[in-house]
Order: sequence, then structure tokens, then C-alpha cells
Amino acid sequence: MSDYDRWRREAVRTGLAGRAAVAFYRDAAHRYRVTVDGERRTYPLAARREWLTPRPIGDVLDPTVEGVRTAVDDRLVERFRARHAARSDGAGLWNGATYALASTRRGPPFRLVRSDFFSGLSTTEALAEELYRALFEAGVACDASDAAVRRAVRSADLPRRRRVAPTASAFFTDDPSPTHLGAGVLPVFEADDGYATVLARRSADVAHYPGALAFPGAGIVAPDVAGDPPSLERCLLAEFSEEFFDTEGDDPLGHEGVGRLRTLLDRGDAHLDYTGAGVNLVGGNGLLCALLFVGSPTFTRYLREASRPNWERGGLQWVSLDEADRLAASDSGTLVPHAALCLFEGVRRLERGYGVETPLDVQRPTP
Repeated sequence: MSDYDRWRREAVRTGLAGRAAVAFYRDAAHRYRVTVDGERRTYPLAARREWLTPRPIGDVLDPTVEGVRTAVDDRLVERFRARHAARSDGAGLWNGATYALASTRRGPPFRLVRSDFFSGLSTTEALAEELYRALFEAGVACDASDAAVRRAVRSADLPRRRRVAPTASAFFTDDPSPTHLGAGVLPVFEADDGYATVLARRSADVAHYPGALAFPGAGIVAPDVAGDPPSLERCLLAEFSEEFFDTEGDDPLGHEGVGRLRTLLDRGDAHLDYTGAGVNLVGGNGLLCALLFVGSPTFTRYLREASRPNWERGGLQWVSLDEADRLAASDSGTLVPHAALCLFEGVRRLERGYGVETPLDVQRPTP
């Protein structure tokens, strides 16, 4: 392993690229800023005002898919294909169809196009790799101070980023690059002794944020999980099944656990609500967020006993919502930015929509 590879692995662990992206986008427009328990924080995320307005889950995705959009740099796609093909374990060879945002200027409902995994990966990795390389060549330590990161970014040569997205507001366009569209959820379950959520550490083999903490039930919005026409509810239920019950390769929506959850949703004993969306400032990929709120201690006991996380996740960590401040405190370089967005917008929906109080005080200005 080269010095750069070792450095980048550590930089991923410490969230260096996210801090660098925040430093690069000094314009305040659209950046996701929150105050958590009195502490102001800015995340490597951007959002529009209408993106952070809760609405029914069925109104988030436009049912019409507008053609196909593939990689803007085919050389990068071929490089990924060759790199993954060289792996002896065959990991990372999947290049199936995915959905991408057709426009980031408006929505929801979000208009989609078809794309593919390597096209999305080439777009996000090109922007991220340029940023990592510039920081490495500038001699920035993975645990450098924010001031040191700002100095390095201001003098860095980042031609691709300055061309594609020189400001945070430039991520919102009618013709975005074909990046992955991700969906995630804050899962909250009523237990016999209160409310709890679940965290899991991402496997070292995943493409994005290996080893970081996230909430299970997140993944890429693709035809094989979201359906055609695309459904965010279907996508999240399929990801829930795959990551809680290891049903990947089977029929995730046919699992007993999904059947039980659907019964609760139909009865009004569980709720799946869209809570917001954003764009990751490091790679430009779109992110959808939801709250899964299950008010059945019986289902919670079943899930604790029956869950078996798949290869993407380590062991599940059940965390009481009374310790929600600990969740927020863990986000410095260890909580995936998408998960942070799910957490903060999910907590707001949980408190305002269902009257469930948490000790986590989250305030954000209107973007």
C-alpha cells in the first residue's frame, strides 16, 4: 500500500474531505447548518428550502423516468472496471442500473433518470479524489485543525471542482452529472422502556464511508429495489429487509419482518415519512431522508431477536433516544453525513409530528 493510500484511508476515517468541502464552499447559500445543543455546526451538505419540508412518502419521487444519463468521463468508468476486476474476491463488480436526479433545481417531487453504478461512482469519486490528492500533496494531516484545512483548500488547485461546482448553489441545476441517488432513514422503535434507534458500522468493503457509523436501512435508489416507476417507500423497505435480515439476493420485500412492518404501517401503528433531502458537497450525490417510527414494543422485541445484519454492516447497536445527544456527539468524522441529515431532520419530525421528545436540541436556519 502506498503512502497516499494509507493517508487516504485515515483521511476517510477522520472525515477530512467533508471538512475540506465545507472550507471550499465559503458561500453560505444552501449549506446545511444546524445548532445542536447550542453548538453551531456546518456539514458537507447542501439543501434547498423546499427540500427540507416534510411530505407524504409517496409524493417524493416523480413516477416518470426521463431516459438514460451515463458517465461524463468514460475513462474513469473503465478505470473503475479494471480496478474492480483485478480484485481476487470479485467484490465491487456490480454495475447495475441506478437512478439519478434529472434536476436538482426543483423538487420534490424529484424527477429521475436512469444511470448505472459506475457512472455515479465516476462522478462522485472524481470530485472526491481531486480533493484528497490536493490535500495530500499540500501535506495536510488527517487530524489537521479547521484553520489548517481552510488554508490548504484556499491555495489548492481544484480545476474539476471549480468547473463543475464552484459554489454550493452550483450543485442545484437542471442538468446535473449522473451521481448516485441515495436514500436513508432514522429508525425509531418504541420499546418496553422508552424509544430506541439503531446504529451500525459500515463494512470496510463498501464504496463510500467504509468503517463509519450510519443507520441501517440506507442504500442507492435503483430499479431493483425502488421499482419502476420508482417508489421511495419500496426502496426503504427493501433496504430495511436487506440490512436487518440479510435478504440481499432473495426477495427482500417478501420477508416476514417486512410483512409485519407493512401491517403496522397500514394500521397506523408505524409511520414512514419523508423528512428532507440534500446534496453531499464532497461528491455531489443526492440524498433522500426519512423517518421510520414504529410504535409497537412487540415488533421491537421481534426485531431485536430476529435481526441479522448483512455484509454491509457490523453488529447493530441499539441506542436509547434518551442518549440522542450521544448520537450527535459521535458525528465528528465517524457518522456518515447522510446519517447526520437523517438524524437531525428525523428528530425534528419525531418531535413536531408525533410529540416524542428527545434531549437533542436541534435548530437550523431556513436555507
